[in-house]
Amino acid sequence: MTDATSRTAIRSAAQRLHDDAADPACAQLVPATLEAMQDALTTMSRSCYAAAHSLVPLGDGDESMAERFARAAKSWPSPRDGAGPSYEQQIRVMSSLHDAGAALRAAAGHCDRAARQIAATMEPVS
Repeated sequence: MTDATSRTAIRSAAQRLHDDAADPACAQLVPATLEAMQDALTTMSRSCYAAAHSLVPLGDGDESMAERFARAAKSWPSPRDGAGPSYEQQIRVMSSLHDAGAALRAAAGHCDRAARQIAATMEPVS
């Protein structure tokens, strides 16, 4: 997914957003900060779904679910003991990634609502 430099950049950007949002002098910028957070969370949500499909790629119309999971197990990255995970483990992985994506999407929606509510109480930033 991302290398150590990218992970550090993501954490650094999140920390800057936090620091700016926590500064009363920057309070007028909170709606814009929440909009930036919404965009980032939406992208991160899509990344969870993309990760699920990179681990267990979509099948063609003629392929059964068992065949799809067997193909995914054979091509699993860095499998333990040389064997990919069982179908049940793959389903747990996919379910966890989909849950994470849904949670991030929900958080993005909350940021959007908060941004609109706060912006409605302020004059537009010039």
